[in-house]
Amino acid sequence: EHNVRFSQKETSADTSIKQVAASMKKIPWVPGTRNLDLGGGKYDLGVEFLAGHGVESRVFDPFNRAPEHNAEVMAWAKQNPPDTVTVMNVLNVIDDDAAMENVIRQAAEIVKPDGDVYFQVYKADKPGKTAKGYQRAQDTREYIPYIRRHFQDVEVTKGYIVARMPLKPEAVDLGKTWFESSVVRGIQNLTQSKGSG
Repeated sequence: EHNVRFSQKETSADTSIKQVAASMKKIPWVPGTRNLDLGGGKYDLGVEFLAGHGVESRVFDPFNRAPEHNAEVMAWAKQNPPDTVTVMNVLNVIDDDAAMENVIRQAAEIVKPDGDVYFQVYKADKPGKTAKGYQRAQDTREYIPYIRRHFQDVEVTKGYIVARMPLKPEAVDLGKTWFESSVVRGIQNLTQSKGSG
């Protein structure tokens, strides 16, 4: 049995905003690459934006996507790891340090060894509960120590964080990751639907 650490004190489901993250518009995208958008929300505007730049992107979000969708996306990413991972305005809405670090760890685990992970964070005026969830209200640079635990090269450029050279820990226990419940439920549902069809 695993000690599952999936839940946050505050849900981030209502923090999904219908817009392309500002940093996505600044990143030098390479046509023909693949991107995983961790915590990308319920809208596909980022996916559509990246498609216009020749990048295949998929969204994984346990709060805003169905478990079956998330399971399919993780299978897609694990079959051929993405060149890039985007984590846009996700870390700042997670109220629990361990849960936030699990998102960072998952980005390091899933990206190609020579890939880039892009983090954008929003700094609210004050920390705590909001009408739509939670905000950490930390400056971009305050996230660097967390990210450095999982990447050798971390820098802030153009208002976002670029993390390279992921530190690959020994096998990650899926029972302790941010997305575990969503993926397990999705795999179970896929298996059941294929078994009955």
